[in-house]
Amino acid sequence: MRQSSTRAEWMGVLETAAKLSVEQSSAVWVWIMQELRLGPQYFLAIREAVQQGRWRTARNPKTYIKTVAKREALKMGLVREDGGNLVPVNSGRSEGEETSSEEALEYLGHHYDSPDAAKGEDGIWRAGAAGERDCSDPVEEHDTYREWLTSEVPR
Repeated sequence: MRQSSTRAEWMGVLETAAKLSVEQSSAVWVWIMQELRLGPQYFLAIREAVQQGRWRTARNPKTYIKTVAKREALKMGLVREDGGNLVPVNSGRSEGEETSSEEALEYLGHHYDSPDAAKGEDGIWRAGAAGERDCSDPVEEHDTYREWLTSEVPR
């Protein structure tokens, strides 16, 4: 199949996966795993999401399966809940250049304050955090995201 699959293609593939055993539809499962770009540790969670069948009413079945599979994998204990949202406290490398912790915090602050959608490392697009402000959010008590992150650090 093509790189970019349509909703109809996904519906057909998922119907096949839901009706047949894994052994009977191994090529279909290989395709699903490759398209979702999730590691093998997610297989059982993806299978569970397919078996639930709620993807049939989803606007985008691929995104639905990927989202539910991540949730199911956490419930099943197949993956840890770190989500890749950890901020390193030491310096690191970004595109071959050294970056300090301060630069990393500034980068995160910029993305937090942006209303623009951004594509995450998992390939899913999400609305920018600045799109809607939540007055009950403790971050709103601070002028910058960096200030909020460092507010609880002992001095």
